[in-house]
Amino acid sequence: MDESVQKRILEKLYEGWKEDFAHPMRLRGFKIDEITQEDLVINGEYLVSKGLIEEPHSMQFWTRITPYGIDQVEGKRTSADVGVRRKILEALKGSYEKDPHGFTKKEDLAQSTGLSMNEILRNVWYLDKKGLVKANWALGGLYSVRISAAGIDFLMIPTELENELKIMSYAYQLLYLLENQLRLFIERKLRETNGNQWIKCIPKDMIEKAEKAKSRDRDSSLSMLKYMQFGNLAQIIGKNWQKFEETFKNPTGVVGRLDELEEIRNKIAHCRILSNDDLAKLELFHKEIIEAILRVG
Repeated sequence: MDESVQKRILEKLYEGWKEDFAHPMRLRGFKIDEITQEDLVINGEYLVSKGLIEEPHSMQFWTRITPYGIDQVEGKRTSADVGVRRKILEALKGSYEKDPHGFTKKEDLAQSTGLSMNEILRNVWYLDKKGLVKANWALGGLYSVRISAAGIDFLMIPTELENELKIMSYAYQLLYLLENQLRLFIERKLRETNGNQWIKCIPKDMIEKAEKAKSRDRDSSLSMLKYMQFGNLAQIIGKNWQKFEETFKNPTGVVGRLDELEEIRNKIAHCRILSNDDLAKLELFHKEIIEAILRVG
């Protein structure tokens, strides 16, 4: 199993759901970057077993993403559909308060929300599958819908903030693992050639700032490298490039990535929601740097 392949399959099916939720996509015979057909089907079957995509409809592996698959994708990216669902539920709650037994027609829902028919259709399907609304589906694209008790309860949750929390928690985990693995690796490489004198490989001004930071952290047994600023890590690697050349190959490549990561790190530290591009970069750089570290042991 390959998590990166599974992620790309889910992303592809998610985009397909947004374009046209009613029609499944054919994975067998379909091309996603450089993924082989065998990997596509094997990982697709795994996603089926996890309930993230539907059981295939034929040997051609026609399938689509499930609501739980949608949740997984949206937990790692921003999505306008989160706000769309809340708007639909709020409109249906208003109708419920006027008539607890009545169903709202799709045309009336479009008029009260100002949303497009396609936005409403796919998100009503999602909400229906999640049990937050009850939808009556009819032929010819007709349907009517009303909110459920679970949907009313759901409106009490600050949905957008909850979604942002999932995204930022995921981003923080990636950054935490990456940064701490990198700090440990840098110290280990410096110790390999300089032993207990490894700290002399680091510019004096960085050491002085780290010592001040550590002095404010009473009874700390952490390494001095833990108290150096994230931006210092790229400088330390550059200054001691011969020790890191085998791992990172290209000094401008790793320094450039760490510079971009510092911008992302600042957004996380100041509780600013990351863009989808930021998240994609964080995932990519995390994968590249961790793999490079593990490759040399």
